[in-house]
Amino acid sequence: MARGVSVAGHKVIGAKHVRDGRPCQDDLRIEQHGSTIALAVADGHGSSVHAEIGARIAVQVAAWALLEFATNLGAGHRADLRAVHGFAQDPLRRQIVREWVRQVQEHAGTDDVDVKDYGSTLIFALVTPEFLLLGQLGDGDLLVVASDGAVSRPLPADPVCFGEETSSLCLPEASTSLRVLAMPVPAGETLLLVSTDGYGKSYATDLDFERIGPDYLQMVREIGMSGVAENLEQFLTTVTTGGSGDDIAFGLVYLPPGAAHTIDAQDSQGDSA
Repeated sequence: MARGVSVAGHKVIGAKHVRDGRPCQDDLRIEQHGSTIALAVADGHGSSVHAEIGARIAVQVAAWALLEFATNLGAGHRADLRAVHGFAQDPLRRQIVREWVRQVQEHAGTDDVDVKDYGSTLIFALVTPEFLLLGQLGDGDLLVVASDGAVSRPLPADPVCFGEETSSLCLPEASTSLRVLAMPVPAGETLLLVSTDGYGKSYATDLDFERIGPDYLQMVREIGMSGVAENLEQFLTTVTTGGSGDDIAFGLVYLPPGAAHTIDAQDSQGDSA
């Protein structure tokens, strides 16, 4: 079994994007500081001219904002879930969106840029010894898998997400549309999965997709996160080729029983700090 908290992630270009000669518009970022992990995935909108840049900025901003958030909470607030959730609602949500806009403007070289040209979704997980903080803006999937294989979606569904419609960092209501949830660190073995929607769309139903959760948990138990990381590119390429044809950015965080906070990062994209 994997020892300590471990993390892995990978992104692949979608089969349709390969055929059309388009770049990968999804991105992934893993950052860690001591016993704290920040994992973020983002899906740049296909209709946005600079989708891949918007997604890249999104995961960079989110990962560093989350680490700063955990550091600045202080010992008195880190153990108080209500306080963590409150500070995540405000100011963290506003900070992430505001910094994304600022960096988009910086990339464009003007404050008058149409941020819709950089539109992107965002999903993240912050793992600390005291709490988990989960967040999602727009479509994609965030799953929690318990030791018995039970799968849950701790964040409520976004009513805006229907068909090709999704909430986005480029919209005026982005900060309030970003759903966040503070949770206690599970006492039992747990696996977190975050993915852009190219993975889920490759399955006929949500239930079919959710079955990947127990499968990945079993793989982590058998070959460790490093073994899973070595196979992620092949897994994700097979999924997009036989499924949606869309880009996929995908990340996993494994918390062993008791969640001993010894972190072993296995980021097969090389995006980890």
